[in-house]
Amino acid sequence: MSPRRGLWAKPAPAQIGPLREDAQDLPAWPFVVAYSAYFLWWVLGSGDLMWPLFASIMLVFMIGRHGLRFPPGSILWVFFLAWVLASMTMLDTGGRVIGAFYRFLLELSPGIFAVYAFNARKSLSVRTIVGTMWGFLASTTIGGFVAMAAPTLRFKTLMYYLVPRALHSNDFVKEFTKRATTQWNPSSWILSDPRPSAPFIYSNTYGNVYSLIFPLALVFAYVLWRERSKWRFLVAAVCALSVIPAAATLNRGMYIGLLVIVVWVGFQRLRAGAWRTVLGIVAAVIVGVGAWLATPASQSLLERVAASSSTEDRASNYLETLYELQQSPLLGFGAPRPSSSPWLPSLGTQGQFWTVIFSYGLVGLALFLAFFLRMFPRIWRATDVYGSILGGIILATLVEQFYYGMNTGLMISVVAVALLSRHLEEESDPIKRAEAERADAASAGSVAGTVRAERAVRMGQWTSPAANDGAFATHMLARLNKSGRRGTRSRTASTSHRPSQTEIGEGAGHGRVVRQRSSRVVEDANTGRVDARRDRDVSSPVVADDVYVLEGGGAGGMGAVARPLEGLRVELLQRRAGEHGG
Repeated sequence: MSPRRGLWAKPAPAQIGPLREDAQDLPAWPFVVAYSAYFLWWVLGSGDLMWPLFASIMLVFMIGRHGLRFPPGSILWVFFLAWVLASMTMLDTGGRVIGAFYRFLLELSPGIFAVYAFNARKSLSVRTIVGTMWGFLASTTIGGFVAMAAPTLRFKTLMYYLVPRALHSNDFVKEFTKRATTQWNPSSWILSDPRPSAPFIYSNTYGNVYSLIFPLALVFAYVLWRERSKWRFLVAAVCALSVIPAAATLNRGMYIGLLVIVVWVGFQRLRAGAWRTVLGIVAAVIVGVGAWLATPASQSLLERVAASSSTEDRASNYLETLYELQQSPLLGFGAPRPSSSPWLPSLGTQGQFWTVIFSYGLVGLALFLAFFLRMFPRIWRATDVYGSILGGIILATLVEQFYYGMNTGLMISVVAVALLSRHLEEESDPIKRAEAERADAASAGSVAGTVRAERAVRMGQWTSPAANDGAFATHMLARLNKSGRRGTRSRTASTSHRPSQTEIGEGAGHGRVVRQRSSRVVEDANTGRVDARRDRDVSSPVVADDVYVLEGGGAGGMGAVARPLEGLRVELLQRRAGEHGG
């Protein structure tokens, strides 16, 4: 029976390693359910309130865990949150206090999600993460088709019956008690088609979230197709159908965000020499643009751009925001405030950048931007598809922040920062790369490696030396038997008898496999102990029929030849010298 985990129980001892098993073993369900069931949260009326709820659940799971680590740069997000609290001292009404505290929770939650995803590496594999983003896309697509089928639908949510009636007239509370499937004003003097917004409040939120999760959902579709999974047709169909309601939202910014990600992925793959991937991306873009131009959605978008005055209104709003900021440049105003022009939206809206600079001042803006800008070196290093998509999401966030409010989008962007740091750690881990090479597979984080292979055996991971001997040595000897040499008989690794250290030192005993850990350290598969004396004269992997270890630590034997094995520097098969006249 496994020991209890949680707030009141002492965690089990963590295994040795750069990231201990106790931290990696966090359950996946809070992360998966929070995103995948978003349509349900919208119907119930809770919506974005579920992010703080699931963040609290994650905190409970993380408290008491050994080996928890924060993603690089987390301190900047912590300072940003601290400055948000300081800026709340500038609030002047109770209603703005409620709204500011709600925004603070929506800025705290992505940080908790990021720490959780960064640590839960066993349960939240790359495959699980992209599958979760596909679930989020499925929820978004369902809401979009509901909006297209019933553009005038309005309904009361469960929150309507839970919230006191005295609060129903509050504009902030109305967003949770009553739902609309589209963002549409039939009394507007500009005639326009209803724009789907479900399962979000605003159509722009739909476009922002869609542009960030669609590329990750495509990765999941590719993985299932490569696996020949029975679900691959459903997953691919959802990805294809999701384009229809997304195009109906008439979001110009959504196309800009997707273009940023596509261009960046193509550029990074070009740097990596993956010409086929680049040509595939170019072909997909050409087909996609051609198909879009052939649909009514393109004509509707062009007509909306020609008839709408939103660009001019936004420009006026932005200028007034900067002008008013002069009164409180450091702390800001704590929350958006009404514009002096009644037809314009509130100051500090119409974009995350403007919300941050108006509400939290120049210091808050600097901390917010620094959290993403410090990732540029890592974004440049990630040239595989999965890593470049995460980098593209961060770049798209920096672009879309100027015209999209990102209360929901930050749940993707901030988590992408943590996932990219985790991905580069996993890709640069020499042990994991060696395991992938020995299994003739791609590394764990790349798209081709998102299918989790059976975990390879490493030194020191087994609870008993016997298990260590039988697992690792058998694996290595099996590779030797498949090497194609003639005149050799099959070898087996026995766990019933282990030669003593004296026998090994005398050159006696059965099969022995050693691994070079550094220039002067060798690990023994039979005993798990480290021997720092035996590889001073061993300069290359040696495999042969008759190989023995000389007194000075060098390798010799009749017919010895150099034969490298993937991931290992030294593999010596030692046999009794007496059997061969030695």
